[in-house]
Amino acid sequence: MSKVVQLKVRVPHEVKSWLLTQANINRSSQSSEVVRAIRERMCMHSNAKADRSHDARVDTISNPVEGING
Repeated sequence: MSKVVQLKVRVPHEVKSWLLTQANINRSSQSSEVVRAIRERMCMHSNAKADRSHDARVDTISNPVEGING
């Protein structure tokens, strides 16, 4: 596991409420819920980036001229 650091974050009341509810539902800490949410976002970002890269490769293969010019 990587080194753990503290981070103070200000959130709107409704976010704090949601976070507390999620922690209770999942029987986890609020900190672990924050980490879970951030990791999900990181994964979505990584997948979207991979999809864009794949789409660009497919476009280049299926339309080599457009891939070069466009």
